[in-house]
Amino acid sequence: MSDGENDGDDHPADPQAGRDELRIRLYELLHRKVEHERRWRLVRLSGGFGIIGLITGYALVFDQLRFISVTPILYGVVLMAGLRSSVEILYLHRHMIRIEEAIEEREPLFHWVSEYGTFGDGQAIHVAEVDLNVIPNTALFTLAVAIYFVLVAVGLQTWTPLRSAGAAVPITRGTLLFAYALFTAVFLAIVAVGYLHFRRLEGEVSGGRMRSS
Repeated sequence: MSDGENDGDDHPADPQAGRDELRIRLYELLHRKVEHERRWRLVRLSGGFGIIGLITGYALVFDQLRFISVTPILYGVVLMAGLRSSVEILYLHRHMIRIEEAIEEREPLFHWVSEYGTFGDGQAIHVAEVDLNVIPNTALFTLAVAIYFVLVAVGLQTWTPLRSAGAAVPITRGTLLFAYALFTAVFLAIVAVGYLHFRRLEGEVSGGRMRSS
């Protein structure tokens, strides 16, 4: 075969196709990271709530109700861990949306996260310009926070003074209330930070869509 025939068979590689292939590989990697984070979030939530259930069951069975006072702290820690994991997933989704926007004109199927993810409108149900999905989401968030304060109230109610080793005074409800107040301040601050992360990412995604449109 002559050199001229070899030259005719060689076609220059499409640089855009090469970049798209790299984007798709990165997209798959991010998807695996999201699924991994979701699985571990479920494990942490299940384990945390399981421990809370065991402590509550022990307190009720053996009439040691003061142990219930530990459950608000554990519940708050579980929620904060879940919130941290959710923020991590949101950042991964933001990156996946950028990849989808970069290749969706050539690969129209790449729009799942943009359309149906946290920042998408694919599952929106609008009535009078209000997305009805806001109702269950707000209800679940309100319920989660309300459960925390219910546990705090139950913990204060069931607490009996406990004299720790070497302590001059027993641990009273006032001491417990101060500990709850301090932890609640930290808990609410972390929830607020998580909300600010969400608003920031929502603004970045919306801004990116406006620039690309």
